This record gives sequence, structure tokens and C-alpha cells, in this order.
Amino acid sequence: MRRSDFDRLNAQRAERGLPTFANPRNTAAGGIRQLDPKATAERKLSFYAYAVGEIDADAVPRTQYELLEYLHALGFRVNEHARRVPSIATSSPSCRNGRSGARRSTIEIDGVVVKVDDLALQAKLGTAGKDPRWAIAFKFRAREAQTKLLDIVVSVGRTGVLNPTRSSSPCRSAERPSPTRPLHNQDYIRNNDIRIGDVVTVIRAGDVIPRVVGPVLELRKKKLPVYSLPEHCPVCGADVDHPEGEPMARCTNASCPAQLVERLRHFASRGAMDIEGIGDQLAAALVENALVNDVSDVYHLSLEQLRALPRMAEKSASNVLPRSSDRSLAVSHGCYRVVSASWLAECRILPATSVRSTRWLPRARKTCCAARDRAGDRAQRRTVLRTGAEPRDDRASAARGGRHDRPAARPRARRRARRQDVGAHRHAA
Repeated sequence: MRRSDFDRLNAQRAERGLPTFANPRNTAAGGIRQLDPKATAERKLSFYAYAVGEIDADAVPRTQYELLEYLHALGFRVNEHARRVPSIATSSPSCRNGRSGARRSTIEIDGVVVKVDDLALQAKLGTAGKDPRWAIAFKFRAREAQTKLLDIVVSVGRTGVLNPTRSSSPCRSAERPSPTRPLHNQDYIRNNDIRIGDVVTVIRAGDVIPRVVGPVLELRKKKLPVYSLPEHCPVCGADVDHPEGEPMARCTNASCPAQLVERLRHFASRGAMDIEGIGDQLAAALVENALVNDVSDVYHLSLEQLRALPRMAEKSASNVLPRSSDRSLAVSHGCYRVVSASWLAECRILPATSVRSTRWLPRARKTCCAARDRAGDRAQRRTVLRTGAEPRDDRASAARGGRHDRPAARPRARRRARRQDVGAHRHAA
């Protein structure tokens, strides 16, 4: 997204009383995900071609530079800063001088990518996971700004972790407003000697993500107290557990409202149960109005309860009601399923600390049964929870219908029975 288009879009949103966007990269990424094509077209996104999947032509480009020229001849826009150099050593001056060129560029640039020019050699080198072996990124030094740290506000996450967040005076880093960002944990704050009232240095990693580096000690005019996390949860008042040697401190109350809001939001996210419409505000409203005391309660919400919430029309409320059970927890179609607490923790439904902890099993059982009942025929869907290791394989964890509707025998018993069978056959022989 061009800087001029980004500034124009923010000016238009400000005139309409809408919040402005923080940076062009996030604005462009959000524009692609818009469901309304008119909203995407409003952002005036730009497309730069740099690779192809397949070429059906007589003269196929053999190098990366020739490919850019070929795409440009076809009418595509390509990066005008692309240069061809004879070796990796001669690319260093171009990388170091790229920062000045980035400031004159029409789009925001945070680095330079150096690629092997020969396309055949690129294919031979291949990739390591998602990273190509034939390309390397040279990142520019992050831009810096200074701001005064007014306060450190603590929030509680889904698993009870206390997250300190900076509250600072308005700061413009990299020519864009910097939003409030976390300070990681208490060890990070102490190791960098960050104190409330300090003037701190803020950088933007990748020209996007603001991060507090440390205080400007020359501007610390008086003795400031060393910051420590609270001993009680700022939301529910429960004790805070901070084991020695661990960076994270946690709220010990599993029913903390802040944890419940985050668990509900995660439970309804696209990577989990994919329940449409439950975001930050609705999750907080459901917990605040005592409509949801556990994530399984989302399956028992009614249309009337949702319509009674602020800013909830009938269509929005109907979208929230779970209509599909394709992702129901630990529910196999017509299958007897044995699920362990460690499996639920791996799926991020329970905290990792809950493995082999019996206090989480009633909540997990309630959640699984609610998802199962929502799925349909209760007689064909049964869920059994136990603590311990993962099921070894499908044969040990699932058996279908009838007289096999029970957990499979233990491996040791199976081996003993097998030895007896073998012995009997040998004796008979």
C-alpha cells in the first residue's frame, strides 16, 4: 500500500469520525481479508509481481532478473529498486544504502532481500521448511523514538499469565502512532531497568511492532521505585503464583473472569470451534452478564439471551449460535473415544499445567459432553475422559459399536495373551 494512499485513507476515515489505521502493512493485510469487495477497493492496494507458478511461453526466463523484466513487459508492476550484482560480496553496499532508498520509496520498506539469480539453481537449493535456501533478508535498523512511561497496567491471559503492559504518553515512532504494547514479564522489566516515570526508548521491529528497549538513564532525574508484579490478581483478587526461576506469574483462580473471557474468545476462534461472531467485546459481555460461566455454556445460549445484550440485533445473535458440530471436541462419529487431559492441553482447551490435574476433568467433561450433545444423536456419540498418556493408536482408543463398545485391552494383557496363544500352538504341534 502506497504511503500516499494510506494517508488519504486515514484522512477520509478521520473526516467520518472513524478510527485511523496504524500502518500500511496491517491496513493492506486487513483489506485483503474483507468480505465486501467495495471495502477492499476503497483501500487502493497495489500489486507487485516477483514470481510465477508456471510459464507457458516459447522463451522462458532463466534468471530472477529476467523474470522481473518479463513480468514488466506483460504489464505487471515490479519493484523498481531491483538490481543485479555479480556476487554476494558486492551486494553489501546495496544493502547498506537501501535505508536511504527506502525513505524515498513510495511504499514502506524494512529491508532488502538478496536472492540467487539463477532459477535452476534456486530449484536445486530448495527450501528448509518454509524458508528458501536461495534467499536471505537484510533488515534495516529499527527506527527509534522516546516516550514517557506513565504506568504499567497488568492484564490476565487465557491461562492466567499476568501480562504487564506499558501505558505511555503519545509517541510517534517511524512516523506512525505507536499503540500500547506488552512489556513481556517482570524479568524483562528488571533486566532492562524499566521503571514507571522513566523516559524510555521505543523501536518498531520490522517498522511495525513497537517494543520498549530500555530507559534513557540521562533523563532519570530522581530515584524511582523498582517495579514488581502484584501479589494478587488485579481482576479477581486471587493469589498470584510466581515459581522461582520461571519468568511468568499466574493467577491461581481457574474461575477468574479475565481468564474466562480469553478462554471463550479462543474457544470460538477460527482455529478452534469456529463460532462466528464471538469476539473480544461479545465474550466480555457474555461473561459480565453471567450468561457464560464456562466455555461449554456457549452451546446453551438462546436467541433471546443474545438479543438482550447491547448492540446485538437478531441477525448478529443468530450468527453466534453454533450451528455446526464438525469440530466438536473428542467426538467421533459412531465411535467410542478415550481422550486424555494431555490431549486437551495440546489442543489448547485446557492450560498446559492441567495435565494430570484432576480438578480440570469435570470442566473438560462438561465441555466435551456439551459439544457432543449439540452434535446430535447422544446414543452414537460417547466421550470418556481420563488422565494419563496419549492413546497409543486408533485401535487402542476407538472401537466401533455393539459388543466392542468398551476400551481396548491393555498392551501388557494383549502381549500375555499372544504369548499364551503361541505357546498353545507350539504345544499342539
